[in-house]
Amino acid sequence: MLRASLVIFAICCTFIPARGQKEVPRGCSESIQFDPFLLSNPNSEVTFQCRDATSLQLIEATGRQTRKPLGVVLGEDPTLLSKTKRNYNLEKVDARSALLEAIAGTGYSLREENNVFVLVAGDLTSRQRQLLNHELSGFKSGSDQTMVMLGTDLTMWIRAAVDHETGFAGSILGSTNDERFTLGAIPVATTGELANRIVSLGSKGMWILRTDAFARDGEWTDDVEIETYQHYSNLPNIDR
Repeated sequence: MLRASLVIFAICCTFIPARGQKEVPRGCSESIQFDPFLLSNPNSEVTFQCRDATSLQLIEATGRQTRKPLGVVLGEDPTLLSKTKRNYNLEKVDARSALLEAIAGTGYSLREENNVFVLVAGDLTSRQRQLLNHELSGFKSGSDQTMVMLGTDLTMWIRAAVDHETGFAGSILGSTNDERFTLGAIPVATTGELANRIVSLGSKGMWILRTDAFARDGEWTDDVEIETYQHYSNLPNIDR
């Protein structure tokens, strides 16, 4: 069982626009909302008609519109999904088709793990692959945690187990109406499996695993970033 002394200093900020206000997403760049307007989308369809948009923008829009949990594993070049822009014209397509369109030509592959779509870079180094599949024993978090906090806890466990880091400091953006969860101890699970568990909670979300491609002598940057869909509208993304 992993045992380490971990410390986190969290600064919680709130974002509270007028309650009940209905904000229409601005083209392909959506903003966080306290209580976003949601459309009925029983068929989990994606509409993304955007010029000069990145693969990552389409991936994010797919998750937010369909509310399907997603995972992204970045590789040696972590900018592959965000450095090239394309014109997209997708209308009412299913999530898998939208994701396959997003990763076309990037070298990424798509797989489904326990109802979570996971996009994996084709240029993963052996260290990055080892960290994705690293088994953590007895992972647990505090009670009444937000999804983002759970992701921070997972980052701390990874850094303690793999990077042998014994302390951690950071800031967490949050809202007064964030969903709260309690995860009991999980006997054994990999980094990817734990991230999948987290984003499958509540309103669902997306995780991104950013890891150092090779061993470092200095500060480690391994990180599990979690985004909850709770504060995003599921409206179609259309350039206006």
